[in-house]
Amino acid sequence: MRKLNILFTAFLLTVFMTVSVVPARADEDPVNKARDAVLGYFIPVSGTVEGVAGETVRVRLEGDRDIPVKARLTVFKEGEPFYHPVTNEKIGNTEFLAGRIEIKEKGDGGLYIAGLKSGKAETGDKVRL
Repeated sequence: MRKLNILFTAFLLTVFMTVSVVPARADEDPVNKARDAVLGYFIPVSGTVEGVAGETVRVRLEGDRDIPVKARLTVFKEGEPFYHPVTNEKIGNTEFLAGRIEIKEKGDGGLYIAGLKSGKAETGDKVRL
């Protein structure tokens, strides 16, 4: 019985030692790479349209988030301001859907070049994922 306990303990230690090594290689795991690639398309980002030339749109995103090529963003036009019904303080502005863009290439400093998928974008419009 004692030999069986020692053998079982040695087996468990071997299993736990091999399992503890796995997280050290988590960066190389193809499942983690696929997860990160998919989640990269759902990072909350916002920015503004800096220029439009035909179907090409220059977009500057806020912050230091890096979004992947082929990510699709929504373009909004800013509308009339709206106010709190009791205090009459400005809460914000209405927004109207202007179009959708798809990132084609990355630039420097948060600048991205995108292609217009639908609608119409103008300089100063807001973009969000």
